Amino acid sequence: MSSRIEQSPWRSSPEQLTLLRGVVHLWRIRLDVTGQVTQLQGVLSADELTRMNRYRYSRDRDRFAVCRGALRNVLGRYLDKKAEEVEFLYGPHGKPFIAGNRGEFPLEFNISHSSNYALMGFMLDRAIGVDVELMRADLDIESVSLVSMSSTERNDILSRSGQDRVDTFYRYWTCKEAYLKMRGVGMTLDPRSFSMSLAGPQLVQAPVCDRNFEVWSSSWVDVEPDFRGAFVCEGNLPSSCEFYDFQL
Repeated sequence: MSSRIEQSPWRSSPEQLTLLRGVVHLWRIRLDVTGQVTQLQGVLSADELTRMNRYRYSRDRDRFAVCRGALRNVLGRYLDKKAEEVEFLYGPHGKPFIAGNRGEFPLEFNISHSSNYALMGFMLDRAIGVDVELMRADLDIESVSLVSMSSTERNDILSRSGQDRVDTFYRYWTCKEAYLKMRGVGMTLDPRSFSMSLAGPQLVQAPVCDRNFEVWSSSWVDVEPDFRGAFVCEGNLPSSCEFYDFQL
């Protein structure tokens, strides 16, 4: 297993999307695109509109609409459905699934957002989790590491200095978040209870789960200069990864 898959440039998606087994598709979404808000908001369900309107500020409402609308748009392209026809179910800790997704090789997906960017990941027949984070130079890494990292990870992070410490912290952070999201357990699993190795991910302690994730792989990705992303998928590292920019 490798902790870094070869990353090609982000590019516009082809008109015909083809997702093969063993391949991961990652999509980058810019959320501050005011010209697309109305169109993307128009495909949201009543439940999603209710969630959107809970946000106090219009910027956050618009970002939610773009994020969910883009997810629906891309899922519709993979499933050959209209964006508004995609139906979701949710796991006990909020992980979304596609309703009626019972084909021979069901489509698995995950989505994450931070500030003005979102990251989506898609695979066939293999669970996937993604995370994206805005890297904050003012973050108290030592304090946050105490509540989010194993002792092995924390020692590695704190042995470094300057930008190297910041980069290493966010590589661990995004990979751990993506792993939790792949499993769909949210923060019910203490992130200090397992360790990830940036040289090749390994679990020090594998907590009980209702699915068998004994073999899994992770890779961090560059979303933008100030944003770190990662994906974790069930099974061995994908044979390839395609990087797309979302555009209507």
